[in-house]
Amino acid sequence: GHLGDAAALHQGYSETALGAGEAAAHGVAGAVGRESAVQSLMLKAYQAGVSAPQGSFDGTVYRSVPTRFEQTAIDYTQVKGSVGRYNAASESLIYTSPNRAAAEHEAGAYAKPGRHPLEGRSLVSMDFHAKPDAQGRHGVADLAEGARQMRLPVEALTAPKGNKPPSLLYQLAGEHPYSLGQQAAKGAADAGASAIRAPSATGEPQIDIIPRNTHPSQLVPRTIQSFADGQGDPVRNAEGLVKPMPDFATSSANDPAVRE
Repeated sequence: GHLGDAAALHQGYSETALGAGEAAAHGVAGAVGRESAVQSLMLKAYQAGVSAPQGSFDGTVYRSVPTRFEQTAIDYTQVKGSVGRYNAASESLIYTSPNRAAAEHEAGAYAKPGRHPLEGRSLVSMDFHAKPDAQGRHGVADLAEGARQMRLPVEALTAPKGNKPPSLLYQLAGEHPYSLGQQAAKGAADAGASAIRAPSATGEPQIDIIPRNTHPSQLVPRTIQSFADGQGDPVRNAEGLVKPMPDFATSSANDPAVRE
């Protein structure tokens, strides 16, 4: 019942005692109702991103990546077409956390049991600065507040948790559970946000940078720490090791045009 339109989404699946002909007709009606409900939810999520209030951020963010990729930790062109909770294939996003603990918890949601959350990974710290302009753009959009304003449960943006399978409701609906988060983030990107403050599956917020609305000077790598054999190596200076974020406006490897 987290999604509000659960009754509509379930339409066509709950009637088990119907005759074959009646069941077929009911199934068609259910499919139409399901599609309408899904489209309504997607639009509500998108509007949550568009209306999400944008605030300022001036501080340190953390991003963990496999150690072999630490040099390109913020080069979004190297993972072009990848899909995440808050980005579809057509929208690049640099996922970061506002503190070390949140970064570790986020990595832990996907780590193998019994291993250090950052085993085989490198934690990169960066300075990030964003401030809304006179039009209210280029700030950090608060997706949770946008969802509340649209009466969309925030929990709908964070299911499933980590690498867990989607709920039965999503399986019946035939929709990917990240669809709502992706639409919310796209709404914020279309509203000009430089980043989103987004709820994560582990409970802490994320600060996820939107390259198409962010200049490279806003995100500057500072330190790197690699983890192996259950412990962290000495912290290193990231200058000259981590490549700067490519400028979306001039990069020859821009993503394909963003589609609605």
